[in-house]
Amino acid sequence: MLILIYNNIMGKKEKYVKIGTSLLLAITSLTLLAYSQQDRSKQIQLMGKTLTSTQRFETGLSPSHINSPGYEEVSFLYDCAVNALIYKALGDQENAEKIIDFFYKKYTFAKTQNTIPFDANNILGITKKIDTDNPEKPIYSLLNSIDISSTNESGSGILEYYTTPGPIAFLIMAMLQINIDKYIEFASALGDVLLFFQNNSGGITDGNRGADIVNTEPHMDACDVFLMLYDITGNEKWKKAYDKGISWFYSNVYEKDKGIIYQGITESMPSQIFATDGYSWTMASHEADNFSSEEIKMITENMLEKSLVKITFIKPNKSEQTAILIDFSTPEEFYISFVRKGFHPMGSIEWTAGVALALQKNAVRLFERKDMETAMFYKALAEELIDNCLSCFYKFNNGILSFYASAQNTPIAPFGYVKNVHKNNIRFSWKTPYFLAKDRAERISLIGGSPISFWIVFPIKGLNPFILNDNYKKIYDKIPLTENSQSQAKEYLDSATKDRLYSETPLYMKDVMEEILVEPRYYNMIMWEEINTGYELKEQGQISLAEEHFKKGLYWSYRTIHNKIWSKLAKRENRLKEEEFHGIIFYPWGKIGTDKNTDYSSIMKFPLLNEMGTAFFGAITCLFELGDKEKCKDLMKQLIMDFPLHQIPVANENKQTKQPEIIGFWNAIISWDQNPTWLEKNTQLQELFRSLVSENYKEKYAPEIIYISIPDNEEASYVIDEKLSKKYVLSPPKTISKEAPLSDKISPKVFPFRSTEAKLSNKYVDYNSEN
Repeated sequence: MLILIYNNIMGKKEKYVKIGTSLLLAITSLTLLAYSQQDRSKQIQLMGKTLTSTQRFETGLSPSHINSPGYEEVSFLYDCAVNALIYKALGDQENAEKIIDFFYKKYTFAKTQNTIPFDANNILGITKKIDTDNPEKPIYSLLNSIDISSTNESGSGILEYYTTPGPIAFLIMAMLQINIDKYIEFASALGDVLLFFQNNSGGITDGNRGADIVNTEPHMDACDVFLMLYDITGNEKWKKAYDKGISWFYSNVYEKDKGIIYQGITESMPSQIFATDGYSWTMASHEADNFSSEEIKMITENMLEKSLVKITFIKPNKSEQTAILIDFSTPEEFYISFVRKGFHPMGSIEWTAGVALALQKNAVRLFERKDMETAMFYKALAEELIDNCLSCFYKFNNGILSFYASAQNTPIAPFGYVKNVHKNNIRFSWKTPYFLAKDRAERISLIGGSPISFWIVFPIKGLNPFILNDNYKKIYDKIPLTENSQSQAKEYLDSATKDRLYSETPLYMKDVMEEILVEPRYYNMIMWEEINTGYELKEQGQISLAEEHFKKGLYWSYRTIHNKIWSKLAKRENRLKEEEFHGIIFYPWGKIGTDKNTDYSSIMKFPLLNEMGTAFFGAITCLFELGDKEKCKDLMKQLIMDFPLHQIPVANENKQTKQPEIIGFWNAIISWDQNPTWLEKNTQLQELFRSLVSENYKEKYAPEIIYISIPDNEEASYVIDEKLSKKYVLSPPKTISKEAPLSDKISPKVFPFRSTEAKLSNKYVDYNSEN
């Protein structure tokens, strides 16, 4: 399509010149503001200002999706690397290194720890330990997303508890672009992670997320990193890894004669779903220098023909904006329209900026090969796309911001799951975040966006993340940009998008979900709020209103309980805890939990088990209040069978830091069986629980309490203050001898703490839900 339109344009070149520029502009369906270099400089400086203003005090990191419900504390590793590179491009070396230093400190702390155990999923903070064939030499990686509010010395993961090659590769690129001397050791250590992910055929697998999947974009990112590390260190292992990776690319996902780059491969079958970044980022890389001019043109044609869209949307100032952008995939393809529930083109500034960078690089390549006309055309296309991106920004605080994607709460594409697609069982991708919504009075009540839109800084400033010290911009600036080539580019863009027009309908706050973050602790937090509200209303005699809140609490508890992946992992954690400790771990009430306490860190080693136990307790509480005792007993039985070693944390707010501090743990089974708190709620549930026990159990059903360290004082117990029980706040301990049995079924005993971690399977596990 591009070649046909381009040839048609060039064939009419003389005629167009005679008609004049004014008429050429008149026949285009979209007239764009041509940003001067001064305008662009001002724009990107405002982007830097916004990025700095959104940094969280605790970590210095910015949220990936500002004001999108559920993402307030989340920053993705890839986004952090991009932010560091943006600071580098803007000349802000201090902030660039500040981001890298954050990860270096957390990584080094976890890697050198001998006292704080990694959890049951080999995670400590934001660091993931990966077992190798040599048990004495594991390798260490970083999680895909970070809790930017955490002050833990090891950091805290959130949302995506796996590690994959793309974000790791980008962080390495950022290190080497920002300060080679300072970060080469750290970069090489993470480079070993990418080596570990490389399979025998040379493909860089999808890390903990999919050991049998190779996605082209992160695969090529890793290859770029291997080449950088080889150029810097001269170590042949990086050159060998690069050669294997490039060989895999040509053998598996690249059709030279057609200019097709497949999205990836799984089970030896290439993915037919088009992914723009597989094209654009490959063409921005060093390897694309080896493509012939004809290959470059075919790949560029395929990329633009399949991804260009024209989107109309509303800005926060209520003005309407139309822009030509790049979609993640081809919106009319069956699988794309299927997951998006219809024809729904969407534009991404990040992906458009990637295409602009690829066009710039291709313009330089063809310019150096004396193909002046195509070089000028590609440059004009790149500049037009940059202008379109800049037209999508809006004022935000004292700077500017734009969206992650023009659509809100819409699946992107089922990337990387060919096996499921071919079984007509498409796995839905994650949905685009929110950035704008109105209230019923038509007032804008939610304004946000994603700093990843600042990716546009790279083609403007000429920073190419994929090639170390790439000076292509000096040559690019020498390519003429004429009014004629700009007109040709505008006509091409209009023609290519004439069947891909889409007007976004503004959302209202009632359409915005309460939260969209898939994480059990958030579900449980909302569950507790609903339960507490239900009890308060019940005490006030507002029974029907109370029941509505108990129903909501049940809904949120079920969001965790019915998640098959979380359930499977929580069962695994219970098994590992049983093998290592043989019971629940005694914890003295009132003691502030820190990672340096062996009892605390050992309990927190099994996070999903504890969250699952919390969800079951909440569900049973809600069902009991709603009068469904049979379902209560069913869930009690399931809790006893599958998750008996859970320990539910209780926290107080630190008056100085205003942050929650865990001061104790309790177990639902012990709570119902023994009712050590003497609460009326537990007395009622105790009768139901004991009837279940008498009907189903002849042997021991309650977990043992195990000491792994000597308590700091002689008095400790599982006690909750009855007056504060609605808020689940613990009281000072009551007097119970640490050697005295709590019941004839549960006897605390001293159990030596074993510092060695449980040996985990090399099979990749994933907290994230398929829902």
